[in-house]
Amino acid sequence: MKKIFFLIVIFYQIIICSCQTNDKSVGKGLSKAKIQEYQKSIDKYTKAIEANSRDYISYYNRGTLKYNLQDFKGAIEDYNKAIEINPNMGTAFNNRGLAKHALKDYQGALKDYDTAIKINPGDEFPYYNRGHLKSELKDSIGAIEDYTSAIHINPKNAAAYHNRGNVKSDLHNYQDALSDYNKSIEINPDTAIAYRNRGFAKKELQDFKGAIVDETKAIEMNQNDSEAFYDRASAKQGLKEYDGAIVDFTKALELNPGYERAYSHRAECKKAIRDYNGAIEDYNKSIGINDKNADSYLNRGNVKSALQDNKGAIKDYNKALEINSSIPITYFNRGTAEFGLQDYKIALEDFNKAIEKDPTYAVFYNNRAMAEIALVQKENGCKDLKKAEELGFEDAKKAIKQYCK
Repeated sequence: MKKIFFLIVIFYQIIICSCQTNDKSVGKGLSKAKIQEYQKSIDKYTKAIEANSRDYISYYNRGTLKYNLQDFKGAIEDYNKAIEINPNMGTAFNNRGLAKHALKDYQGALKDYDTAIKINPGDEFPYYNRGHLKSELKDSIGAIEDYTSAIHINPKNAAAYHNRGNVKSDLHNYQDALSDYNKSIEINPDTAIAYRNRGFAKKELQDFKGAIVDETKAIEMNQNDSEAFYDRASAKQGLKEYDGAIVDFTKALELNPGYERAYSHRAECKKAIRDYNGAIEDYNKSIGINDKNADSYLNRGNVKSALQDNKGAIKDYNKALEINSSIPITYFNRGTAEFGLQDYKIALEDFNKAIEKDPTYAVFYNNRAMAEIALVQKENGCKDLKKAEELGFEDAKKAIKQYCK
């Protein structure tokens, strides 16, 4: 799931938070009136600078306005000037770091955040923004440390708890992530994304009912959030409420027609209620969006196999293996389809490959045994059946009685 992080821009003296997400740019979607308001303010600061070229506060504030209008290069120029006049202005380094971050100058941004912290170690915002950048650079431990520093400075920083929760969630530390989301919502109960992300953590912890409650809250606050509908659908799927899940996956797709995962997971639900043709249609759409996803071919092949279309299933398994040859279940399923076509020798080769990649899966040995027995390799077949029984496959006992007397 794509998580939203927040960045903070600071106006001089008056702390006004202009939040930026990691997938939406600052200024995107600004109203025409707001743009005009910003431009008037820029003109005002320009006149102030013309009257006093050493007015670093006007450079700073003009730079922040330019940042909010996505003029990142212009913002950097103004922050450069403010820093040239006042090299101890930590907030200018912080905001210049944000502008560099937006331009993907990550190392430059890190240096600016470092300098801002050195100038004013009691300022929460450079820690906070550096934490976001470290998270983006996959330095999860560093990101958590920075968000923690921001929280120590300001224990009421809801966004810092939220972002730290996101990093922990990305590390699959869902229980600790849940604690951070709880704290974030306690401080600020009016942020839809916090409920959505907490719902995701609950879902991963198998608390499907709790996840549904949170995702429903997120949807009430933002009915255009396709991710919230997707996550609620996934939680319903976990409860085997397939019809309700299909409704939510469908809504997610209405909001985001290119949502590949929503098609593939809706297909899983349709398969569960035996709507095999509907499932194949959804896998077709998923593959149309991303034809490099081995799982989509594997799962479509499984549906075709359920429809006794073994030849069609094998074509899909071939494609899945062409993309990713490391998944043992794909070899196993292809072998099973080949067995269904009475191509026992080729099936045996695939069962061998499946076991080579995962020797702990009991049913792999069971099916290989069936292929071996069909090829009149009774001794090998009986050995595999006994192995399947040892690994806990109960049906192997019946087969042993039938074939291994």
